[in-house]
Amino acid sequence: SGDEAQIIRWTVDAATEFNGANLFAMFVANHQSDADNVPDLDQYAIVVQGGIFVSEDLELIARYEWGDLDVAGVNDLSLLTVGSNKYFHGHRLKLSVDLGYAFNALNQVSVAGNTFGWTSSFSGWQPDADGKDGQVVLRSQVQLIF
Repeated sequence: SGDEAQIIRWTVDAATEFNGANLFAMFVANHQSDADNVPDLDQYAIVVQGGIFVSEDLELIARYEWGDLDVAGVNDLSLLTVGSNKYFHGHRLKLSVDLGYAFNALNQVSVAGNTFGWTSSFSGWQPDADGKDGQVVLRSQVQLIF
C-alpha cells in the first residue's frame, strides 16, 4: 500500500591471489526512499580480508568490517576478525576457526515497527546491553565439498 519504494543496491568487489596469499575487498551500498514505515536510508559497508598460507594446508586470515546503517541510535559497525582455515584431503574438507572483536556496541533500535541493527544469531554477534561494548565472538565451522 502507499507509494512504491525506491531501492538501489550495488556492490564493487575485487579479489587477488599471489604466492600463497590472497586479498579481498568489497564495498556495498543500499539506498532506499519512499518506503512505507521505513525511513529513507543511505547505507554503506566495507569488508577487507587477507589470508596467507603458512603451510600447504593451513591458512591464517584477518578481516576488517565497517558499516553505517544510517539509522539514528544504531552505532557504526567496526569489527576485526582473525582466524585460520585448516584443509584436509586437498580442499574437500575445511575447518575454520575465528575470533572477532566488535569495537563499537552492537545495538538494535526499532523504527515504525522495523528493527535495525548489526546483530545476528547466524553470525554469532548478539545485541549488547545498554552502555556495554567490546564484544568478542569465537566461531568454528566445518565445510565439506563433495
